[in-house]
Amino acid sequence: MLNSDVQFGLGSAYANFLTVACCVALICRDTYVKRDPGESPNDRNDRAIRAAITWYQAHFAENGHNGELVLLTSDKQHTNKAVMQGITTFTGTSLMFSLGLL
Repeated sequence: MLNSDVQFGLGSAYANFLTVACCVALICRDTYVKRDPGESPNDRNDRAIRAAITWYQAHFAENGHNGELVLLTSDKQHTNKAVMQGITTFTGTSLMFSLGLL
């Protein structure tokens, strides 16, 4: 038989697990991107990344966080689509320059 401290600890850990699982399910529901007919897996992944960034930006803004998420990519088509969606993008080199590291 488990003592009450151990039972409480397990219950608490299980409740925390359920909270995390629910949050992950909500994020997945809000950011899921179905592959369009004829769309390459890479293009679908790029679209999913942009959807996730957009979701996180909105989520952070709703919760009073003022930081900006950026997309780090060297893919020009991905960059162009991201910029059209209002997502700040950098290549690795341009990010290093903007931070004064190169």
